[in-house]
Amino acid sequence: MKTETSLSPFESLPPELHDEILSHLATPLQTPKQISTDHRWNDSRADTYALVRRMTANESHGYESTLYAMRLVCRTLLRAATRALCRRFAIVLPIFEDGVVDFISSLSSPSPSSSYFVDAVRGVCIPLSSREMYFPRRTLSTEGDANGGLDRIRDFMVAFQGLLARKGVGERVECLNVTLPYVWESDSSGGGHDGYDKVPVFDVNMLDGLRVYFADLLGMPGGVWANLTDLRLAMPAAVDCSVLGVVLGDEMLGRLRHLYLRYMDATGPGGSKAYLSCFDENTDGDERVGMSNLQKEYPNRTYGPDLCKIVNRCPNLESLGLAGTQHIDCTLLDFKPRRGGGLRMLYLDRVKITFEKLIELFSTDEGGVASELRSLWMHDVELQTGTWGDVFQHLIKNCPELSYFCPDSLVYDRNGESSDLKEYHYRAWEDIQPVFTADYRDVELVQELINKVVKQAGGLDNYPDDHLESMWADDIDLNDDEEE
Repeated sequence: MKTETSLSPFESLPPELHDEILSHLATPLQTPKQISTDHRWNDSRADTYALVRRMTANESHGYESTLYAMRLVCRTLLRAATRALCRRFAIVLPIFEDGVVDFISSLSSPSPSSSYFVDAVRGVCIPLSSREMYFPRRTLSTEGDANGGLDRIRDFMVAFQGLLARKGVGERVECLNVTLPYVWESDSSGGGHDGYDKVPVFDVNMLDGLRVYFADLLGMPGGVWANLTDLRLAMPAAVDCSVLGVVLGDEMLGRLRHLYLRYMDATGPGGSKAYLSCFDENTDGDERVGMSNLQKEYPNRTYGPDLCKIVNRCPNLESLGLAGTQHIDCTLLDFKPRRGGGLRMLYLDRVKITFEKLIELFSTDEGGVASELRSLWMHDVELQTGTWGDVFQHLIKNCPELSYFCPDSLVYDRNGESSDLKEYHYRAWEDIQPVFTADYRDVELVQELINKVVKQAGGLDNYPDDHLESMWADDIDLNDDEEE
């Protein structure tokens, strides 16, 4: 006997109303997971910034979990939640990959399936490729023509800009992520070995063209990038970020909530720990390591500070990442968060900075007392003034929400005010410590801070260890913390 399945009053509501109900959930952009490094001393650090972002807030995971749970309530919510899960995603467009231009062109077709797909795109990831693609006569051109790679860049940009210019497509993009897989190091091993002249010789004409095309892309008029809130640029050299910073308008930068800037050419002195042969008051032993022709023309040390100028124009940032090869000099940094705002996540990799400017980055007010900071990654940071102990003490006292902290090879600047506290170690390329210092107070306070953060996370079992973050934590008794 056939029976009718009665619907509950809620299930009887029209599908449009179910969609409206779910639309009021927070809908963070889901970006594609990138490679993460396996070792703390691995300089590639392909996407540790994204890893730390995930430690800062789990809104995206919570959103997905809620939708999956909604699918179990009833058949109509199953359909509505499924539609919501498929409504927003990011696409990956490798700039040098065969067929990528044809794929972009297919997205520009007027077919219903293409339109539905494109309407759901909220993020774009553009992998650039490894450094070998930028050697003369080593591009993807089958003839080995040095201009083949530049032709591919041009064809890609023409097709991609055409897609973005379609009504509403570029306006819906919330995240642009430009990636390079590895830092570009000199072939020399340093330390007095042969081969100081074995440095990459890049097709500078091609790299100049890449920079110009990206400037045109980010400078597109007509409302393209109107909803961009997440910008991540990993470019060949500091000059690329410098030039793109000129193109980025104040209105666009004012909308950004997340910013990540890094450059990858690590050739030449100071570019990588891998070159170090000694480490004392006078030298690092890498002075003879050769520079690429790109760095000779556009030195990272000259253009690196321009990254700070970009940050200064972004008052609404919630997360910030700065990563260099030659250390980024943050003297020009003057970040002023919006009233009532401030950074929730900070990622610093190979920068030199003063105590005062670090405190500004941690804080939501000029007094340095209030803080929204939840996640902090600092790798190979050189402190120019103050002490690391004072930095850790500030984090303990004034950053109550801090729940993820990864310190690695924090040192004092050789020419800074606290250079007398600098500890010189002779295997800097492989030694692992949170902080290298002659002041035991620094060691005690970093230990106290790590223990506090791990305890706040619920103990070692609940604390992430993708990069050996918990290595320095003590065995913590979670019940031994009742503070009066």
